[in-house]
Amino acid sequence: MRNYVVTARLNQIAHAGTKARIDIETIAADMDMEAIAFQGESTAEGKVLAALRLFADAICNWHKLYNQADCGSAVLLQYPHFPVKTSLIARFWIRRAQRKKGIRFIALIHDLQSISKVAGQAAVVSDRLLLPCFDICICHNEAMKKRLEAFGFSPDRLVVLGIFDYITATSAPKKRDRRNTVIVAGHLIPEKAGYVYKLLNDPIPGIVFHLYGPGLEKEPSTDSIVYYGVFTPEELPEQLRGSFGLVWDGEEINTCAGPKGEYLRLNNPHKVSLYLASGIPVIIWKEAALAPFVVHNGLGIAVSSLNELPEALAQIDESQYEEMTKNAARWGERIRKGYFFRNAYAQALELLSKETERQ
Repeated sequence: MRNYVVTARLNQIAHAGTKARIDIETIAADMDMEAIAFQGESTAEGKVLAALRLFADAICNWHKLYNQADCGSAVLLQYPHFPVKTSLIARFWIRRAQRKKGIRFIALIHDLQSISKVAGQAAVVSDRLLLPCFDICICHNEAMKKRLEAFGFSPDRLVVLGIFDYITATSAPKKRDRRNTVIVAGHLIPEKAGYVYKLLNDPIPGIVFHLYGPGLEKEPSTDSIVYYGVFTPEELPEQLRGSFGLVWDGEEINTCAGPKGEYLRLNNPHKVSLYLASGIPVIIWKEAALAPFVVHNGLGIAVSSLNELPEALAQIDESQYEEMTKNAARWGERIRKGYFFRNAYAQALELLSKETERQ
């Protein structure tokens, strides 16, 4: 079976979602998957002529894929497929390619935007009408798999990724000391990281937060919060200073609340991969989908509230912290080499092969 990957122009560079997609393309190329390059922009930004070009480009791109991909081949598409508003065009061509040429389509899910409340009605249409067209979907974790099964997906069409890979030139993470310094990496806009602004006004005694990322609207005026600025995803692993990486979203300190916080129950935040690829143990919300993965593998701790941090970190001695960093380094090596996507894709091909044998 010949394997293809759809590649696309990405508008944003210093962005975790873009980094994840670029990494998949990099790993796919290393696996000798043939690229089918889609042209055009990913959004029209509300402009009518640009929107018309998006739809014209979409038709040309999918016609190109239909002609280029061999009969009976497998095509990997990173989902959501951009532009999201062209999902019905994608649906038409996927079904035609499946029916006429026996092409099998595998979706690697980065986001379920209808649940994360991104992209409005277009995301709802895409998740309900385009995603079910794929022969196999690679989803984040068991929680997301269960949600997709509740949507009507058959379990034998779903593969669990486990955690996202993070390709970086950092081969040997630096040795870290056990201190009460906590890294917050990612978008720092109030809608996603509202808790940061509450920490600015009400610091947690004995805990110092190191912030990295765009969107911070208020400069820290306290020694308990230090802002280091914006770095590209490639630069970040070398820049991160601190003993633990925090995985927390929403407006509250006592829990992960709001749409962004609640979405942690379902998704694999890319910052977990960043921290582990950098050899940094993780602090994660206790109810997050990845919390069992972190705790079971000795990669950090899970807390219900950030106010628990002083006591929780006090219970970690030097030997326990050293063990966590060793575990993070071991798993981080897998993450840096693309182990998880390679493994999930192999499982997806195996499911397709078994289905072919049954037919």
